[in-house]
Formats: sequence, structure tokens, C-alpha cells
Amino acid sequence: VILYDQGITIERNQLWQRFRDVGVRVPLALGDATTTKPFLHELFTGKPAGAGGPMTNTLFDAVGKTPRPSQHDIWVIEADDALAGLCGRAGAESLACVTGMSYSRLRDFREKISDVIYNRTSTGQITGPTELADYLRTLEIMPASSSVLDSDPRVQAFIRDIFVGGAGTLVINNTFVEWSAIQAMKRAQPHVVVARFGVRYKMKPFSSLLLFSKPRAADKIPWMLDPWGSFVDAELLSYYIWLKSQELIPYRDRTLYVLLADGVEEMLVAGPAKSGAIQNASWGKVTLPDVAATMAEWMGVSLPGSQGKAISPLLS
Repeated sequence: VILYDQGITIERNQLWQRFRDVGVRVPLALGDATTTKPFLHELFTGKPAGAGGPMTNTLFDAVGKTPRPSQHDIWVIEADDALAGLCGRAGAESLACVTGMSYSRLRDFREKISDVIYNRTSTGQITGPTELADYLRTLEIMPASSSVLDSDPRVQAFIRDIFVGGAGTLVINNTFVEWSAIQAMKRAQPHVVVARFGVRYKMKPFSSLLLFSKPRAADKIPWMLDPWGSFVDAELLSYYIWLKSQELIPYRDRTLYVLLADGVEEMLVAGPAKSGAIQNASWGKVTLPDVAATMAEWMGVSLPGSQGKAISPLLS
């Protein structure tokens, strides 16, 4: 599942264009789910957002209760933390129903890594990129358990590797989402991956290249959000996730991809093959609870309280 945050500027004539040869667009009737919170509520509970009450019996709960080969079978990776509330509190360990990580919640950890590298480079202990790469491989630093949904040491080590080994993951939230999703599929092979892109800051002229510098207060350029640049990033990075997954045998021709953007009355789906049933389907009025029911049936679980009906052409 690949999601775009509501703050991203969506260009409808360009949305998911890279998927035009592999996916099918399906119209959505959103009703009251036009903003992030109700949108996610309906998508992962199958219940109308107006019904109220806590966000319980989610799709994550349903999958988490099934016999699974690994405790790290559901991964949620996001730029902000809008999805974190769906799956227990951070640091709940065995109580958490997903392996989850949020770029925004990991801010303290990111700054700690940047400070360590700055101190090494500014004092001349590291003088070049090769030496820096060698040092980063030995860096023993882990995020606080309170900043992740699953505080398993292996997950903490995974996050450390993402930040010290992924180009741009320390400074660009959407790059963190894309690289983490790809590495999760390679290393853990989860049955469910949810990647949620958000709004990033504008890159600053030249100074953005000085990742670990400490400019004087008078030299600092204010950070500004970049909704349009975030859309350009998300379009490319979401395609990279799909493309890389197709190189992995566990996912190739066995995976249902669902792409949605908060508040957009349309989604794109790509399955193992573009069957005639999908191409010739008459979609009618498809709702987010219907999408939730479809994902649940695809994964062989029931979604208690769901008011949606599975979209049969996507399951044929």
C-alpha cells in the first residue's frame, strides 16, 4: 500500500503516470473521508469515519492475529506519524501489531547521527568519503525504543543502517520511506508493506549539500515546506518501490499494489497481471471500506465491523 499525504500538491494529470502500463485506475466515493484522519480510518478499519469511536479492529490487527512465519510480517513506514496511532503506542514491543517507523518520530536519532559525523569531520578525524563510509559501518548507535513501534534490537539496527547507509535518508523524509520499504522487502520479506509519503522541506541552495555543517545563526536560511517537490519525489519513489519489488521472487506476480492519495477520489491498483476482468470491469461506487475489505480478502483475513464489500475484479 502506497499513500500520499494530503499536504502534497497533487497534479491530477500526472498522478501515477509511471504506472499507466501496469495499473488500473478505480474511481472512489470518499464521502466524508476527504482529510487524512477519516481517510486512514476508513481505509484500515473498513468503517465509515463518521461512525466515531476508537480506531480498533484494523487491518493490521486482523493480519497480526493470524499464524505467521515471522513477527515482523507487517511493516508501516511513514514520513510523519499519522499511521502510528493505528497500531498501539511507540515502544510497546510485543503489544505493537506492526513493525513501524516514522521519520518525524526519529528526529532525535537523526540529529544524534549528524552530530557524531560533524564532530568527527570537523576535528579532522575523518578526512574523506571513503574513510567516512568505513567509520559509519562501525558506528554503534541505536534509536530510543520510545521512537519506534517495535523496539526489537534487529529493527533498531535496521533503522541505523537505513540512516547511515541510504543516500539522503537523513535529510529527506520521502527518501527514508522509499529506501526503508525496499530494504524491508529485501531483508524481512513481510507480507504487508505500507509506505506513506509526506511533505518534505525545500532543499536549500548549496547549504543543503553541507549535510553535517553547523552554520552560524546569521547564515541560516529558514526551512520551507515544498508540497510540489514532494509530489515529484513521491511519484518517482513510489515507482521505485514497485520496480524493486518486481526483482524479488517472493513478490513478483504475487502482490497486490494499492496506491491512494488523501482526499483524491481515485486510486490505482496493480495486481499480478492485468486480467481482462480488471480491464473490462464496471466499478460502480467504490468506497474506502470496499478497499479495506478487498485488502483483507486478498490476505485471507476477516475485518470485524467492516461495512465494505470486496471488489471482485481485483480478486479474480
